[in-house]
Amino acid sequence: MKNIFFSKISILIFSVIYYVIIYYLDFYITSPLILPTDYCYYHTHETPFWVELLYMSAGSNGHPDGSVIHFILLIIISLFLGKITNKIIIKS
Repeated sequence: MKNIFFSKISILIFSVIYYVIIYYLDFYITSPLILPTDYCYYHTHETPFWVELLYMSAGSNGHPDGSVIHFILLIIISLFLGKITNKIIIKS
């Protein structure tokens, strides 16, 4: 019973750590490289589909600041990596 509890807690801890790392890499390193430096660029230009999907939310007013789909995708990826890390640590 303790092993199952430890496993669930460690998955959660690893997932939170991965979420913080991925969030930082995504919004502070990757996004400035792939999005325009002008924050209001998409007021006068066509918005690509992937920017609309991942960075434009309903209340963003044309500014790419992250959508709900983007945050859900980050959570899913961090949970997946947390589970993989937990399996690797439990096996060793």
